[in-house]
Amino acid sequence: MKVLFEKESTIKLDAKDWAILNALIDNERQPISKIAKKCLLSRQSVDYRIKQMTENGLITGYRTVVDVKKFGYNSYHVFINVNNKIQEALLKNSAVHSESANAIISYKGKYCYELSIMARNPEEFQKKYSEIIKGISITDDEPLLLVKTVTGKVLPEKFIKKIKKPEQKIPEKKHEEYVADEIDIKLLKLLSNNANINNIALAKKLEISKDTVTYRIRKLVNSGYIINFRPAINYDSIGLSIETVLLKLNTQDGIEELEKYMRGNDNILWAARTFGSYDYIIYILSEDISEFHKTFNLFKDKFGNMIRDYELLFAYSQEKYSFMAECIGKEKV
Repeated sequence: MKVLFEKESTIKLDAKDWAILNALIDNERQPISKIAKKCLLSRQSVDYRIKQMTENGLITGYRTVVDVKKFGYNSYHVFINVNNKIQEALLKNSAVHSESANAIISYKGKYCYELSIMARNPEEFQKKYSEIIKGISITDDEPLLLVKTVTGKVLPEKFIKKIKKPEQKIPEKKHEEYVADEIDIKLLKLLSNNANINNIALAKKLEISKDTVTYRIRKLVNSGYIINFRPAINYDSIGLSIETVLLKLNTQDGIEELEKYMRGNDNILWAARTFGSYDYIIYILSEDISEFHKTFNLFKDKFGNMIRDYELLFAYSQEKYSFMAECIGKEKV
């Protein structure tokens, strides 16, 4: 899930703004001059418009999506309820300061929080989770192991106004053989929280040359450690909200068709196959509650025979989010 905030006044974007945002979603680290050429604008105009999107709260930062499985880590998502506001504050504070927790999201619904923890095995996850909730009164929790991401988008094309992208087949890319070292891990952590940091600043922080930074980033991309560079979007600012569906199936027949539908659905922002009491976590992006219910009802009409149970949660704030937990590279194998 991406960045969420309390409701604000909706920001109005024109066709040129949408074109720039679309280019940033494709690859945030591409040069502004390249974006300007794509959007038929001057470099100065693109730079100004991006600054405006940042100042008005639409773009809240830039993130690098990292494949943590390459380091032997998995993502565990725990849906949690606590007793009261004091316990909520303790949980949020513990998660924010934990090097193993990469995200905590607040909900309205059966569960009040979603906590994401990165660990190398179930035993390690259990230990890390116990450390985070130590001294906190938990009334209910549901841990899920993220098995695979079915689909993940920054902003589905349906919501990118007035932009028609030509259909193109992206050839399947074979990843190069490359083993990330300690410097690469430090580089990935810097990029994961700020994909917009330039190579000169990275070189200074890592005490290596700019050319070495360029070489390492290219290797990390080509070998699959880096999945993409993307802006963090405040969806509320453009009148959108996120609802989460926890889905339990009663059969494994039809899984391929189900996942194909998720990938092609214009309202599904992110979906992941999980192991635990639920089989999928699905984030649905919509303009209002009516659109959400329409989207989910169509989903139920199509796959109702496969659904055993589901839970609906409404996201309203996010205290922490990163694609790479601080613990990676610090822990002994």
